[in-house]
Amino acid sequence: DFKIPKNPPLTKEEFLKGSSNNTFTNWAKEKFPEIKNIFGSLEKLGMPKLSGTGSTLFLSFETEKEAKKALVGFPEGILVKSLDDSPLRQLME
Repeated sequence: DFKIPKNPPLTKEEFLKGSSNNTFTNWAKEKFPEIKNIFGSLEKLGMPKLSGTGSTLFLSFETEKEAKKALVGFPEGILVKSLDDSPLRQLME
């Protein structure tokens, strides 16, 4: 039986240092062996994160060059640039 633990809020700095813990990570790894395997592969490159309830696994890199080098080992992966703010905000303003 999976129960969602209550985690205290994190600051942006804590998240970037890897202090965050997605509530669904352990559940997703237990329920879906493929997710667990991908986590294992990504852990060789950094600290993988699970987005939301598990639609995406991702890694952050300091430079685009580092990200492109890592992407070579993951042909199904995509490379995206993080944004400080959603482009949708411009449409709303």
